[in-house]
Amino acid sequence: MIFISDSMTTISYLRSSLEKVEEDTKAVIFIYKKLRFLSQTAMAGILNRKSADSGDRVPDN
Repeated sequence: MIFISDSMTTISYLRSSLEKVEEDTKAVIFIYKKLRFLSQTAMAGILNRKSADSGDRVPDN
């Protein structure tokens, strides 16, 4: 991090870098949630296929 002798410049620099970090963090969280949703959807599809293929269904009464 760069500290300049002028305190106002330093404060504005720190503020802008914090906002950028916050934006990057939001983007990472968004991507993580999308990937987690996709992986859960894929796992659910695999499990549904396995249960359909195995024939372990309970017979209807």
